[in-house]
Amino acid sequence: MRRTLVVIVFFVFCQNIGYSQGERHRKLFDRGTILSSPVGLFDDVTYDITLEPYDNFIVGVATGASNPKAVDEFVGTEGVLEVKYNYENGSISKGDLVTSSSQAGVAMKATQSGIILGVALESTNSPSGLVEVRVLIQYITF
Repeated sequence: MRRTLVVIVFFVFCQNIGYSQGERHRKLFDRGTILSSPVGLFDDVTYDITLEPYDNFIVGVATGASNPKAVDEFVGTEGVLEVKYNYENGSISKGDLVTSSSQAGVAMKATQSGIILGVALESTNSPSGLVEVRVLIQYITF
């Protein structure tokens, strides 16, 4: 009886360890959503949507992959990516710097110093949608 109890307790303990270390509960975001990591870590489980203009913790853009297996399939941190945008600071033209807006996960034209997401590679012709951006996250001074 005692031997059986030890085996059962050990089995339950091992299952809990396997679950906490092996399972990853990743949040999935729509393609083009700007993501930040408020804890300052490059960890795909702590990502969240940007919630403020010029978010200091921008880490990249959600790729929209439905079943990402690696961080680089989940979030794009450089290169040319499609990004959601709005006209909060006016229309976006080719060559404009873009950053996070007050709308959750959406970009806007950058008009002041702060963290930017990158440079728009095309002009926009509607108040919202997706725009191609050369992602290069950095601090810019105007």
